[in-house]
Amino acid sequence: MMFVAGGKVDGDALRKARRRAGVALREVAAVVGVASGGRVGGWERGLEQPNARFIPLLAMAVSVPTTVLLATEGRKPRLTDLRLAKGLSRAELANAADLSKMTYHRLEHGVGTRTPDGRTLSALASALSVSSDDVVEAIFHTRTDLREDRARD
Repeated sequence: MMFVAGGKVDGDALRKARRRAGVALREVAAVVGVASGGRVGGWERGLEQPNARFIPLLAMAVSVPTTVLLATEGRKPRLTDLRLAKGLSRAELANAADLSKMTYHRLEHGVGTRTPDGRTLSALASALSVSSDDVVEAIFHTRTDLREDRARD
């Protein structure tokens, strides 16, 4: 994998990329399909997060890879990060991979210890446009990171 993401858009990265591209807030809003540049400005300031489907559109509007906009935290990508990079909601990914919403929810939240079967891995990989190995690694990192987070609490 070539990126590390934190499961949300980094407003500073979005602002810097937009300015480097020489694009106005209203122009980004038009590409993304939101009513005004004020909405995009709110994302840049971290006041709110864009819907997952907007993330690839934002990256296209400011001419950067999608992963540049995802907040880095010095860790390997989780399943959430792969989903957001593709611009999918949880329900959309579950549907695309022919999984129940609950099954996908459990995977994304690190519940369980078994590696999903080959069909599930293949379906997720296909829906996310990554390899099955990338999906296995993301599931592993999801579980590892969440265990570490719980141990700190």
